[in-house]
Amino acid sequence: MKNIILFIVLLVGFSNVVFSQWTTQLSGSNNYIESIYFVDKDYGVAAAINASIYVTFNAGKNWTKKTSNISGSINNIFCIDKTTAWILGSQSSDTNQCKITKDGFKTATTKLTLPDGFFLPAFNKVYYYNNKVWVICSYGRTYNSIDGENWTQKVWDKDYDFVYLIFYDNDNGFLVANFQGIVIFSTTDGGNTWIEQKSNVTKSIYSCFFIDQFYGWAVNNQGFVFNTKDGGATWTEQGITKKRLHGVTFINRNEGWIVGASGTIFSTVDGGETWIDESGYTTADLHCIFSNKFNDWTYDIYAGGGSTNIINQRYTVSTDVEENPTTNISGLNIYPNPANDKIVIHLPDIDLPSCSLIITNSLGVELKRLSGSELLNKSIILETESFTSGLYHCSIINNNQVSSKPFIIIR
Repeated sequence: MKNIILFIVLLVGFSNVVFSQWTTQLSGSNNYIESIYFVDKDYGVAAAINASIYVTFNAGKNWTKKTSNISGSINNIFCIDKTTAWILGSQSSDTNQCKITKDGFKTATTKLTLPDGFFLPAFNKVYYYNNKVWVICSYGRTYNSIDGENWTQKVWDKDYDFVYLIFYDNDNGFLVANFQGIVIFSTTDGGNTWIEQKSNVTKSIYSCFFIDQFYGWAVNNQGFVFNTKDGGATWTEQGITKKRLHGVTFINRNEGWIVGASGTIFSTVDGGETWIDESGYTTADLHCIFSNKFNDWTYDIYAGGGSTNIINQRYTVSTDVEENPTTNISGLNIYPNPANDKIVIHLPDIDLPSCSLIITNSLGVELKRLSGSELLNKSIILETESFTSGLYHCSIINNNQVSSKPFIIIR
């Protein structure tokens, strides 16, 4: 069986045209590509299930197999730079290991080990942000460490199967799990505390991707796609195929791709309202997908899997693709966060009387609005005694500019 890396170049210009082409970049070995990661527009790493490591220095035009002492299997990698990366895998059939390489995958050192078994936790994903490494697992376990030597374990109150973690700034992020459906946990303090946010989805998911603190997508093994526009509070559900779906990625709120079993490829230019079936270029199972910004107009989308070669595709999208047109305002801060009976909102240094400040809950329902003379003070104390426990957003709007900060109320 051959491994495969697919490549798609997307040109987003100032016209209505989006131009792309599929090409084969790597094939010919008897294993599956399980994880792909790029640290810049040119340098990327692909890891196979049999611990084979492939690197590229030219955006995938050439992939080279690394000579390495890394053994066992690899199911996930996270590259910090061209020499340092975290690796998840199994050394044998009964041991899960988290390793670090500091020499570009020539060698790796084990930093965290878990016994494997039917009722024991297994490593699912590794994530690195703000000088801290996170490992999320099945059976309600998460681990984090600053130095890779001393680990903080959190044993959750349920056997959550954690599938996705993202921080979109130093304080705020999402942790996504399966437990009788999709469960979202939000943090506003860098992961020190998490608050559960149940969803309306009862199906389990395989993979998830958030583009920002509001818009996210998930896929599962039954061919379903799920989309949220309110930070995971509510989800829409679409059954788009009978094939297993393994990976999803987006480059903005509109443009995204899904890959899955037997060469399944779908794309969207309207945020997932409609999906274009691009399957048929291969019969390979596609296991992972990674989107990488090449320049201001070009994105590289890499998909990895196994079995066969891929034919080229070039397509044109006839609809306008726009990023969120608002421009972010810096300087909006909220404390304490999490809070109980009140919060202090520190406003940015802008023309405040022309602005509006809006408080919404996780469903997007407006709870309070201040404007004009109500915003003359730089700091506003907002009583929150009537707020139930949960995730809220504070937004300040000035013409076409907006800044939004989440905050959590805990009772």
